Amino acid sequence: MKPHRPPRAVITADVAAHAAVKAWLAVTGSGRVPASVSVLRERPSRHQGIYRLPGVGEGGTAVFAKWGPAAAILPERLIQEQVLPYLPLTAPRYYGSCLDGTDGWLFLEDVGDQRYSRSEPEHLRVAAEWIGTLHTVGCHIGVVNGLPDAGPSRYLRQLRGARAKIHDCLGRWTFAPVEVEILASLLSWCDAIEARWGHIEAGCAGAPTTLVHGDFRPKNAFVRSNGHGLQIFPIDWEMAGWGPPSVDLTRIDLSAYWRVVRESWPGVDFATVERLGRFGRMLESVASMDWACVSLLLEQREYRSEAVSDLAVILGRLSEAARAAQVVA
Repeated sequence: MKPHRPPRAVITADVAAHAAVKAWLAVTGSGRVPASVSVLRERPSRHQGIYRLPGVGEGGTAVFAKWGPAAAILPERLIQEQVLPYLPLTAPRYYGSCLDGTDGWLFLEDVGDQRYSRSEPEHLRVAAEWIGTLHTVGCHIGVVNGLPDAGPSRYLRQLRGARAKIHDCLGRWTFAPVEVEILASLLSWCDAIEARWGHIEAGCAGAPTTLVHGDFRPKNAFVRSNGHGLQIFPIDWEMAGWGPPSVDLTRIDLSAYWRVVRESWPGVDFATVERLGRFGRMLESVASMDWACVSLLLEQREYRSEAVSDLAVILGRLSEAARAAQVVA
């Protein structure tokens, strides 16, 4: 969810007929109709949207309505209903969700507009403590049915999926020579990384399997002060699942994280945490590559060109992370 980008449109006419408002009223039964609906993101072709409903939440606060495929809404619903209420963690207020065939809606509190920043040491520390608590408590809550495997096998599937999409797009479309070079380099990296997948699995070992957020980054976390200190509010649990903690360790203070987990995981030393973080950065790059490759198959040339530009950046991160993890020489 990306709630705090400028709205594409603000709807003020016939608001009660808007799909987000109709879903809100059906889910909550509150009878509160917003004065407007801000369209923050909308992709009807993919059945995706983010909308802001002002004044309908507790105490007159705003609420974000997320529309998406049921497969994406379900993990968030499970986390909001079966996990977060039982963990000692800050989280946006959850107002409910609904699934309707292949689509679904989810409603969360607007917690403010200050995003998490990697350039702020206090943000890094607070995030590390939050993630450390999630991991040490999460490994004891028991498996929540419906949450997927989030270990190395997930990322191997994404690696193979990205490679298949690149081959597919090269067979469908004509690309500029520099674009072909980028895509060919990614194919080579996919082959090299898969050939060393056993090394990657070993690099992710050494800590308990636990509940992971799976997509912890600045766009998916907000911070705010409660008068006594800083609190963090991660959102977007679509990639949540069960696996090693690696992928959640890429944008936090690892020293602060270790100070939390060492009390519960005495066998995990700081060197292990650093190693897990290195492999997490590589897995994160693999996931980003797969997501970006989806746009390579779109009919619109501009979307494909934008995807290749994104993939050029990802290629740099992937190669750097693979070398840091000694996956390749």
